[in-house]
Amino acid sequence: LALLSVNSRMAITEMAKKVGLSRDTVNYRINRLLKLGAIVKFFPDIDFTKLGYMTYRVFMVIDDTDEKEYNAFLETLKHHPNTKNVIEYSDRWDMEWSLIAKDIIEFDCIVMETTGKHPNVIIERIRLLGFDTYHSQLFPNTYYSGLNLAHRKTKIIECRPDVTDIRIISILGEDCRASTYEIGRKVGF
Repeated sequence: LALLSVNSRMAITEMAKKVGLSRDTVNYRINRLLKLGAIVKFFPDIDFTKLGYMTYRVFMVIDDTDEKEYNAFLETLKHHPNTKNVIEYSDRWDMEWSLIAKDIIEFDCIVMETTGKHPNVIIERIRLLGFDTYHSQLFPNTYYSGLNLAHRKTKIIECRPDVTDIRIISILGEDCRASTYEIGRKVGF
């Protein structure tokens, strides 16, 4: 699971080497975890900065007394095309909305338009610009120990994705373990 959380497209043979099991055993275990529902989905970890986007965060204190309005607001955030994630807290802030935008103007327009649709839900908010400098980890450190997960340093190069690139990213978002053959078929190659 730790290996898949770092790179969900890692080849099963590579995983087998890292965990010291046979390829068939690793494949069996992944399929078992899928069947049990422990693995729900394989998703890509996309570096949006290379696509010309920055990540922004909005922290909010929420009034959830009107459950219908609150749920409508939550659905609006979850289904917005620029949303990366929505996290609920039980601390100083009730909710964090993480989204991507090309620049501060686009970000501000998205926030004003989206939150303006539900003015009675938000009590307080703070916006943090370009605040994407941390790396979250899904499991305790002990899960990653001995797995040789050194991250390679890469040059920051902005690419200009075309329609096909966006389609491939979309397919990977649905199932990151899809084979390149399957991706090519869906894209039309």
